[in-house]
Amino acid sequence: MKRKIKKIKIINLGLVFILNFILILLLGGLYIYQCQEIAQKMILIKEKSKEVERLLAEKKRLEVECSQNYSFEDLSNLISDLGFEKVKRIEYIEVSRAEVARK
Repeated sequence: MKRKIKKIKIINLGLVFILNFILILLLGGLYIYQCQEIAQKMILIKEKSKEVERLLAEKKRLEVECSQNYSFEDLSNLISDLGFEKVKRIEYIEVSRAEVARK
C-alpha cells in the first residue's frame, strides 16, 4: 500500500509542474498582450493630443478671423449709416510752438 501512495504523489507532482509551466506560459503571453495594448493606447493618446492641439490652434485662428470679419462689416455699416465719405486728400493744420505755449 505504501508504494501506491508514493506513485500517486509522483504523478501528481509531475502534473503540478506541467500545469505550473502551462500557467506561466499563459500568464507570460497575457503580459505581452497587455503591454502591447498599453503601447498602442499610448500612441493613440499622443496622436489624439496632437490633433486636439491642432484643432485648438485652428479654432483660435478662426475666432480671430471671424471677429475681424464682423468688426469690418459693422464698421463699414456704421460709416455708411453716419454718412461719411471716402477721404481723397488729407490736409494737416500747422500750429507754431509759440502760439501753443502762449495759450
